[in-house]
Amino acid sequence: MNLLQVHKINFKIEKIVYLRKILKLGINFLLKMINFIEKPGKILFITKSIRVFAYGFLSIALPFYLTDEGYNALFVGIFITIGILSSVIYNIFVSKYTEKIGRKKTLQIFSIFMILSSIFFLINNFISILIAAIFGVISVTGTETGPFLSIEQSALTKFTSETRRTLVFSIYNFLGYASSALGSLFSGIPSYFVSGILSLKILIIIYGLIGLLLFLFYSSLKDSLEIKSVKRNYKISNETKKVIIKLSLLFSIDAFGGGFIIQSILSLWFKMHFNMDIEAQSLLFFAGGIITAISFFLAERISRKIGLLNTMVFTHLPSNVFLILVAFSPNIILAITFLLLRQSLSQMDVPTRQSYMMAIVKPEERTAVGAITNIPRSISQAASPYLSTYSISISLFYAPFLISGTLKIIYDILIFITFRKVKPPEEK
Repeated sequence: MNLLQVHKINFKIEKIVYLRKILKLGINFLLKMINFIEKPGKILFITKSIRVFAYGFLSIALPFYLTDEGYNALFVGIFITIGILSSVIYNIFVSKYTEKIGRKKTLQIFSIFMILSSIFFLINNFISILIAAIFGVISVTGTETGPFLSIEQSALTKFTSETRRTLVFSIYNFLGYASSALGSLFSGIPSYFVSGILSLKILIIIYGLIGLLLFLFYSSLKDSLEIKSVKRNYKISNETKKVIIKLSLLFSIDAFGGGFIIQSILSLWFKMHFNMDIEAQSLLFFAGGIITAISFFLAERISRKIGLLNTMVFTHLPSNVFLILVAFSPNIILAITFLLLRQSLSQMDVPTRQSYMMAIVKPEERTAVGAITNIPRSISQAASPYLSTYSISISLFYAPFLISGTLKIIYDILIFITFRKVKPPEEK
């Protein structure tokens, strides 16, 4: 064994040790942060963390797994599109039936789907891969817009006051992005011990085990998530329907643009454009996730000073300028720099948007509103990955970033014009 190999082994060991230290520090920090929220809310923080940890490593591993098994870039785009469209069906189901079936039972069902999807991935033929995409509740974005999010974000409002609602969503999303970052870092670890496709299969097995763990956590919640006063035939008010239509149209523009640069697409882009391996990508997406996670706490502070909508718009606009600059980066260093600058601002609108949306509708409407507005988001987002992977396959590497950034800037302007006079209760 030569000196270079020894250094590589030491680096890998140090990376695992640092991951363990980061997890320990993060857990201690969060335990102090979430003392004010009730126990069921804390459990939802845990489920968010472990679920998005799984999404973090799976969104990077899937392009490698599929291409290493002989599927081309266009098939990866089709797979991503199907995975996103499946969340549309789930969100329709959530909006219509969750309050009738029960929030806990619905979350348990989707946890079981995660377990089944890992099995279909490992069977590994064309049909089983497509079944996994349809039924797997898979997030190829590294984060989520699916049914878990729709249910959990409405349930969280039960366990905190209006004045701390934005802080709760900031912590919730901080956990999501920090966990996604750790998942991204974790995606490269199995390859230290086993090579090739086996390391990717290990990640898929772990994804299924996390689905089982989620099922057990949700089982412990009993009926604490439910709103017992909701009538089975409850209908959304006409006023709220108008809000839903406006938000849905605007979110569709944002999501269509975002679909060009979701994490699985970025993973494929860096692999094909700069020949960046999974170990290097795991570090990149870890760094991006941590930067994003920290920004959520800034979002909560900024929103207290300038308001939720202003925070959404005025942090999102400059982030999209950085996104466009990635398109014209002549080398990998500049591309990574602009991408990380973009990540420092781009997701500040997430907790503020969730808080704003939950604030301007009635409590009993929140699950439905969260799910219904996610439906057009998912449909719109599903339309762009194929276009993005096609542009990558013909070496138009600038296209995904340029189109995405432009569409997102249009969304920022339109949502500000449309909702600038609609204030949440704490801002009136």
